[in-house]
Amino acid sequence: MVDGHIIYTFNMGFGPVKIKDNAPKSLADDSFHSVWITRPTKYSQVLVIDNQHKVSSAGLGDNYYFNLDGVFYLGGLKSTIMERMPTVFSSKHGFQGCLSNIEINNEAIDPNKDQLVPSKQVSEGCQESYAVEFDGKTPGLITYKFPADKQPDTKKDQLTAIFLTGLRDCTIIRIDSLRSNDFLEVKLVGGYLEAQYNLGTESI
Repeated sequence: MVDGHIIYTFNMGFGPVKIKDNAPKSLADDSFHSVWITRPTKYSQVLVIDNQHKVSSAGLGDNYYFNLDGVFYLGGLKSTIMERMPTVFSSKHGFQGCLSNIEINNEAIDPNKDQLVPSKQVSEGCQESYAVEFDGKTPGLITYKFPADKQPDTKKDQLTAIFLTGLRDCTIIRIDSLRSNDFLEVKLVGGYLEAQYNLGTESI
């Protein structure tokens, strides 16, 4: 994905070919989009977005075989491989988001079960995420209310956050209970990350 659009690059032995989707707007809109790639004939490759935006290419040269018997990378490449990619491959960062219903030749694959090299950066299930930036000139506060059908589970909850700041002391995240004194707080104290929580008895 480059500038919010899908770039499909392939090489059948006569040089890299690039196909860009013709969607009218950016696909980086926090919505699911379908991506379908097929080779209907010997000389054509087709990219279809959301079952309506179709782009095709005749490719280069006269090569019937499309040999893809190597390693299948999903979501990114090793830095050593990225350096060897052709110039038409302009994306230099891995994918961050959610992938669902992945099929190759009508056969479904499970990235968690079928992976050869496990990665801690890949987890099962799609979760909502938000990005916010503060200018540092005025105090900022964000409040989030869980939807009625997505209330936190008291047995197992997972919180993931990425932050960037030049402050040595600040509160990053705080979650309070509406029914008790329970809370969870993550903050920076003297430049070090500190977590504090209360499960109903005392603050820890």
